[in-house]
Amino acid sequence: MPRPKKSTPPPRSPKKKLLDDKTCYSCKRKDTPYWREGWRPSVILCNACGLRYSKYRRVCTLCNKVGVKANFEKVSCPKCKSTL
Repeated sequence: MPRPKKSTPPPRSPKKKLLDDKTCYSCKRKDTPYWREGWRPSVILCNACGLRYSKYRRVCTLCNKVGVKANFEKVSCPKCKSTL
């Protein structure tokens, strides 16, 4: 008597973070444990940039990079070298 064929398992669904298709406005990351809102509702930040923005409230006006240090008085942007 022939054996019945085994059914193939359904294809795995992509991970949730790939379905979101979000990118950090500042550092361009695509994966993060938590997405945060930026200075405008349309600005989405990764967890690290969002926490830095919440703490310091400074963003480079030329390239939109979130600042890194607390003392922004003569600190230059790491990406475009303009003064924050």
